[in-house]
Amino acid sequence: MASIGRCSIFFLDVAPSRVIIVLYKHAFTRPEEKMANLGMKFDPEVLSRQEVTTLIQSFPPSKTGIRNRALIAVYLFAQLRCNEALDLRPEDIDWERGAITVRRGKGGKRRVAAIPHHILEGCVRPWSKMRGTGVYFFMTHRGGRIHDSYVRKMLKRAATRGGITHRVHTHACRHSGACMLADANVDIRAISAQLGHSNISTTDTYLRHLRANDVVAKVHAAFQTDRGNL
Repeated sequence: MASIGRCSIFFLDVAPSRVIIVLYKHAFTRPEEKMANLGMKFDPEVLSRQEVTTLIQSFPPSKTGIRNRALIAVYLFAQLRCNEALDLRPEDIDWERGAITVRRGKGGKRRVAAIPHHILEGCVRPWSKMRGTGVYFFMTHRGGRIHDSYVRKMLKRAATRGGITHRVHTHACRHSGACMLADANVDIRAISAQLGHSNISTTDTYLRHLRANDVVAKVHAAFQTDRGNL
């Protein structure tokens, strides 16, 4: 291994021209090209009920499709963070209670998240029956842990198949699940515990920020009946 400035180059058994190309890319690629989204702020995305259904139904009935469908169902209906789901082990799922144990959530905190029984049986159980043996519940076909970069690309492809035009990512699934709970009048303390927030004020701010567009839609709907009188 050799070092040039901040770059470390591992010399493998490859042609010299290949080493030069790799070094050129690392030395002369602009930082903004390497990490295009770093530090960027995006408006929170929330999927509609129809988009949630479309996304779940977009996966083919192959082994990979069944696994990915189960994973996205966990993001949507248990509101887990990206790596919380990828770190799950088979014993973390309580099929009888309809619950998932998150061993190390944000800040290293442990929590139990609920997941509807019909989602667990309809979306997650099929993968459980065919997954084989491995440490992680959602594993690669070789038994390893799925990388979060794969999930980002997979969700983008699924959204494209379903004709969803805005950004779809794991946190958008979490956003959408939280809003579904709020729409169902679930107590904010229960939502806070489900999301793994440290206090209720965080959850309140989170939901108000996410539901801004919903407020706009409801105000417009409230004045629809007065259109003919103005």
